[in-house]
Amino acid sequence: MKRIVKIALGLIVSITLIYFAFKNINLSGLMEIISKTNILILFATIPVFLLSYLLRAFRWRWIIQDLKNGVGFGSITSALFIGTAVNNLMPLRAGEVTKAYIIGKKENVSKSAIFATVLLERIIDGLTIILFLLFVILFHPLEGQMQYSGIFITVVFFGALVFFYALLVKKEKTLIATGRLMFFLPGKYRKFIMRKMEYFVAGLMILKNLGKLALLFLLSITIWLVELATFWMVAASLGLEIPLLALVLALVLINIGIMLPSSPAYIGNFEFFGITALASFGIANIEAASFSVVLHAFVFSVLVIFGLFYMWKEGYKIL
Repeated sequence: MKRIVKIALGLIVSITLIYFAFKNINLSGLMEIISKTNILILFATIPVFLLSYLLRAFRWRWIIQDLKNGVGFGSITSALFIGTAVNNLMPLRAGEVTKAYIIGKKENVSKSAIFATVLLERIIDGLTIILFLLFVILFHPLEGQMQYSGIFITVVFFGALVFFYALLVKKEKTLIATGRLMFFLPGKYRKFIMRKMEYFVAGLMILKNLGKLALLFLLSITIWLVELATFWMVAASLGLEIPLLALVLALVLINIGIMLPSSPAYIGNFEFFGITALASFGIANIEAASFSVVLHAFVFSVLVIFGLFYMWKEGYKIL
């Protein structure tokens, strides 16, 4: 029942955001702009976009090395693309668990520990895009609501990182405190979660090496700069001259927006936050919408095609 409620909530959010994203946009005009997309530029964007995911695979392998040395780059890349495809095709961000399951099974490592590395990656990504948001605010002050949202997201991600670090260096005390905070759960569920957290800690070992952690953040900044280049190339394929700061804000808001409940593939969330970001720089809604739609279609197509290829290669099925 809870699963059905979550799926229904995601659909409601997506439908609502689709309505608000496109309610004032001439759809025939939108399609006319999209029809003029330069396909050659779009194809040239594919290797740039894939580079960001190869860098993600390298980063994830680097984190996992503290858990188990010798995990193959090919295995990591395969799991990453499969998990990302599942996120785009299935509800409830099932791809994050899928990635952990694939590597845990293939490498005979605790799936809970691998899942910890997945969550750590998400936190590092979150803090990195917040850094990008601060860069935008420095040169282009945002409306109050956007700034408050940024502050809230910062607190959430930084708080999660502090919790992970406390779990690593003060394991027993943190586990006891966590157990007390879960007083409302039935005993058997509380024990199950606590047992999994024991294994979970093993995936956080990189946090003990501050030098390596700093390099990890530098790598994450590089990953997001490559993704920003993807945004710029998609805009170029449409013949749109979008300011750099507007593209940075679109990168930030889209990736924050897809954290919200949504339908599979983040339909609605992606477009609404992309349009909102560009509109705040005075870009016409129809141009912002064409950029968001083409970018989303591009990202979805590339990730799903490569994900399905790796599923076929590894012998997995989506259902």
